[in-house]
Amino acid sequence: MPPILDLTLRKWRVRNADGKIDIPANVPGEIHTDLMRSGHIQGDPYHRDAYQTLRWIGMEDWTYSTDFPSNLSSQHIYLVFDGLDTIATISLNGKVVGKTENQFRRFIFDIRRLILEDAGAINTLSVTFASAAKTATTTAKAYPYQVPDGFDPTQNGERNRNFVRKEQCSFGWDWGPCFLPCGIWKSAKLVYLDQTALWITDAAVDIFPAGKDFGIKVKVDYRTALSGSTIVVDVHVDGLENLERVAETQDADTVELHYKVPASAVTLWWPAGYGAQKLYDLRISLKSSNGNTEDEVHKKIGFRTVELVQQPYPSQEGLSFYFRINSIPIFSKGTNWIPADAFESRVTTTLLRRLLQSCVEANMNMVRVWGGGIYQQDAFYEICDEMGLMVWQEFMFACAMYPVDKAFLENVREEAGYQVRRLMAHPCIVLWSGNNENEEALITGWYEPIKKNKFVYTIDYHRLYHETIMPTVKQIDPTRPFISSSPYNGIISEDPFTERFLADNGNPDAFGDVHYYNYKDDGTDVSRMRKPRFASEYGFQALPSFATFRKVTTEADWHPLSPLMVLRNHHPKGQEEIILQMDYHFKRPFSGSGTSVSVLEFDHFCYLSQCVQAICMKAQTEHYRRLTSLPANCMGALYWQCNDIWQAPTWAGIEYGGTWKMLHFFAKEFFERVLVSVYENTAENGRVEVWVVNDLLERVEGRLVVEFRPWMSTTADEIHRIEMTVKVDPQSSSRVAAYANVEDLITTIAPNSTADSGFLHFSLTHYETSTTAVYFPTSFTHVTLPNPNLRFSAPECKALRNGLVELSITVDHPAPFVWLEIEDEEGRFDRNGFVAIPGRNVVNFRAWEELKGDVVCVSVRSLYQAQEKRPPVSLEVSVTTA
Repeated sequence: MPPILDLTLRKWRVRNADGKIDIPANVPGEIHTDLMRSGHIQGDPYHRDAYQTLRWIGMEDWTYSTDFPSNLSSQHIYLVFDGLDTIATISLNGKVVGKTENQFRRFIFDIRRLILEDAGAINTLSVTFASAAKTATTTAKAYPYQVPDGFDPTQNGERNRNFVRKEQCSFGWDWGPCFLPCGIWKSAKLVYLDQTALWITDAAVDIFPAGKDFGIKVKVDYRTALSGSTIVVDVHVDGLENLERVAETQDADTVELHYKVPASAVTLWWPAGYGAQKLYDLRISLKSSNGNTEDEVHKKIGFRTVELVQQPYPSQEGLSFYFRINSIPIFSKGTNWIPADAFESRVTTTLLRRLLQSCVEANMNMVRVWGGGIYQQDAFYEICDEMGLMVWQEFMFACAMYPVDKAFLENVREEAGYQVRRLMAHPCIVLWSGNNENEEALITGWYEPIKKNKFVYTIDYHRLYHETIMPTVKQIDPTRPFISSSPYNGIISEDPFTERFLADNGNPDAFGDVHYYNYKDDGTDVSRMRKPRFASEYGFQALPSFATFRKVTTEADWHPLSPLMVLRNHHPKGQEEIILQMDYHFKRPFSGSGTSVSVLEFDHFCYLSQCVQAICMKAQTEHYRRLTSLPANCMGALYWQCNDIWQAPTWAGIEYGGTWKMLHFFAKEFFERVLVSVYENTAENGRVEVWVVNDLLERVEGRLVVEFRPWMSTTADEIHRIEMTVKVDPQSSSRVAAYANVEDLITTIAPNSTADSGFLHFSLTHYETSTTAVYFPTSFTHVTLPNPNLRFSAPECKALRNGLVELSITVDHPAPFVWLEIEDEEGRFDRNGFVAIPGRNVVNFRAWEELKGDVVCVSVRSLYQAQEKRPPVSLEVSVTTA
């Protein structure tokens, strides 16, 4: 290996332009976390409106500096930055090395000529970051015409983000704050090359179908001081010894190796739920003529085929839109991923693993890396490979038009090429997508300048996505699917390339994928919802738990419409929409008009907002899953959004820090591979339909038990039931029963019962497994619940080798939406937000580390009792995971 000096281990300092702030700095890192450690930022930057008062940081220029000794024996000394955020000038000993303006590229500079010649001399390296906000404004003003930036003042952010190749949401978004961090956000090093050294600068690995077998292409870029000597490139895949490849080259800086792998020689990689995730270690070695290994790169690879199937139907308009992995159609179940923190240095591999494991535990098989954030760190994709989570990977463009001058397009071309080469070896990535929502913005005229001259922006769009990004992707990674945008209307022709570009062709759901939000109508009324081929975004907001929210607020903020609450919800009228959906389904947890609420009532409001989000997302997701079979043939449901970037009212199913909202517990059920789904079809006079959705590759045959359980019931003897046999073909959905209306369904099971007197429980037993579902026949605004007298305990609260703690919940009557909560929890319940029935209800909590805290419990009935949550049960458990 060539000698390397890891610059992240050096002592760094950072100062502002006038030198009034001069503090120690971390690399990798960003200015805000440095200021936190030095005490220049007091407290949590997420606290209340601190993100507004800290805006001055993003308006300053900041200079990072360190030093290192001279090394005069090397012929070349390369300075390598894997990530600079963003407008940077790099200087060595007072002389400019180079300038960068892209957060998403790797930069390499040969600095040997600038190294001080005196033996033992100390060299000073500095990186000055200009304010991204000021640079964006200056660049936008100098551009010959207006390029809409999608700015929304309710997001409390900065303008002209589209002119800077930086994390777009760092300028503010409808679910996150504007901080505009800068810094050396990835690794930095010096690489020393003497006359015999070799250094691999880039290694791209492409695994692709080759007939019935697989092909591997390895492209290695390297640097050397050698001239005229033979260089050997050795590629080896563990477990495939007979497929080792060696190439020799002279006086070149790039070499490619191609070889074929028989399908019979490998085990396929599968998405979660369809098979194992077999990975192979591929080793690339660079050797000198004497046989010594001078540099080496390892990559994990997997063998699988991926197709995005867009084919016409024989008897209906439009094209299909679904993924086929290893020739098997896959219903994509999952969510959309945003940056896990405003400050990337705080995103650890442990955090990524917990969040992605949460996705797998909720029966997901896909995550969409949204185009307004960042290309995720290597660990993210490695974990997705390991867990079988397919990745829909977008390029970092979102909700704006973009400039297309020569310098900008060349910058983007380099960015796209680097990121594709970096990530293409990962089997988890199944799609490259050019941007988020920019096609829709263009063709439907989101912005006034587009309405005035659509031709200019259509040409710009074509230049950026079709003439710059798409050819770059296709040249490097020709077999993986590419679409120019999401949502996407598809193409009319590959040759000549012709985008469909239709906003409404009579059936807007007949092509591509769809983003759909409706906050005005009842979120459980599926008759109002679209019938797309693939739903890649949809969602409803909820507050985080009160335990999470109280950490960054004060008591004055604990009101649904407090000034801070409205400020922190960056979605226009977001709080009012949460209350509107709440009013559709529940009685308000606070009295009167809600002009003032107690702390307890606000706590209940947080809880109830999560109940509403969960049931609305359940209704919409199950709607898409029922559409699996023709004519809609919907083959994907990715809800917005997976995770939170801070503690605020958002669409997330997982709170900042990793705690599951009720939505994520519901997702675990509505994404089950065999799903029982019940809904009231208001478009058909209230007909109630019972469906079974089968994602399995085999036919489901089983016994469906339907029970009506009165709210007043105290024992199983008071439950009424019917049974039916169901048969559902592989990878399809089927309506197995229908009733004229809710009353017809209920009286069929329990004569003389009414919709407000109980609920329905469904249980499908098939192949020795069971799938269950609960259906509430009316909203809780019409239901009088008896006091369930919730009681819970931890009878087996003790140290367990697997970190599992068992909790027992006992009720006198059925209790809907039972919610267990541990403040500062470091672990996860196996279920939550469920209906507790008379008798013993067992819930397990898996602790990640030592558990010490109070568990509290609440249900919907608790909101309307003149009492607080049930008294907490204290737990203190030493957890061992060995």
